[in-house]
Amino acid sequence: MDGNEDWRGMRQINSPAFTKAKLEKMTPLIHLAIDRVIRRIDSKLIYSNVLELRGLFSKYSFELVNNTLFGVELEDEQLKIIFDEILNLPTKPSIWHTLAITCPQIISVATPVILQYYLRFTNIFDKFVLSCIYGEQNNGNTVLDFMKELKNETDNDSRKTKIDDNVICQQLLTYSLATYETVAYNTSLILYTFSLHQDIQEKCYEEVTEIDKKYKGIVSWDSISEMKYFDMVFDEILRMNAGNHVIERKCTVLKYRFPGTNLVIDKNVFVFFSTHGLNYDPKYFSNPEAFNPDRFSPENKANITPCVYLPFGEGPRNCIGKRYAKFTIMTTIFCLLRKYRMLPCEKTEKLQIDPSMLLASRALGGIFAALEPRNTYIRS
Repeated sequence: MDGNEDWRGMRQINSPAFTKAKLEKMTPLIHLAIDRVIRRIDSKLIYSNVLELRGLFSKYSFELVNNTLFGVELEDEQLKIIFDEILNLPTKPSIWHTLAITCPQIISVATPVILQYYLRFTNIFDKFVLSCIYGEQNNGNTVLDFMKELKNETDNDSRKTKIDDNVICQQLLTYSLATYETVAYNTSLILYTFSLHQDIQEKCYEEVTEIDKKYKGIVSWDSISEMKYFDMVFDEILRMNAGNHVIERKCTVLKYRFPGTNLVIDKNVFVFFSTHGLNYDPKYFSNPEAFNPDRFSPENKANITPCVYLPFGEGPRNCIGKRYAKFTIMTTIFCLLRKYRMLPCEKTEKLQIDPSMLLASRALGGIFAALEPRNTYIRS
């Protein structure tokens, strides 16, 4: 969407898609995908307990997208291939992104070629979405169902930003890519981190066990909300492994002076700041190389400088799906942690993040850990 007013209107009408009430209704759809990945893990453990986590949870995340966004089950992985193609740009994405900001004239010449490359993927996605919009499936609790309701509402209210099929396709592509990458990468990172920090893993397991007993094995919004210690662990993992390497903003006023300085920038000037640089700056986080979930305890979290820790952005343009992402990942980890113990293996090495990736964080060589069943687990 072009223009602040269009963006603001779209943001306002889309925000209710990820409320607590919506996510509670979506929970059974999340568990469908979790049950599948557990069966997949069990079948792999018959042959080896060493698993490449990123690939495993890439498929899981794809099924999560199908269930919660569209309410369908797809055996054909054509959409997954599309997601991978869009996230893995045909050339170094950092180069294209830099050129788009610093030399827009060059990009404008190359734009037709780039668009032609992507249109062959987005056209397939659009056809799939349209088949869902006008098909017979109607779960009632998916993001697509919500978008269809919005379309009907805006058709009958001239004061609201209009939602048409094209807007639905654009929004769902954005949500799909964000869910697919965020859930797969962060779930893998959490299990990998557990394998390296057995004491942290056991504290999280003890927390899960207590919550599981309290709620009699039912995993819901309320039970997940009580994972206080794991929430601290999750925040520390995101601090040490930021998915968004760089955040950019464009000046929208004629002149802007940075508070407390003489630095003034003009309208349309881009400002970049490194999330990794902030997260590892000892000015904000003492001993930043150390893994320490206690940084995010209630008493310590209140002392973190505002707008330094930005896993989902901040302000009016923060990630609209933050609540959805955290809830789905925490629900997934809850279910996996009560059944499996994560251990290091020969392939569990320090992660090397591909510096060329822009739209996604990708570990070079994969993310490996060993999993073994917990004998105390009883399926609820």
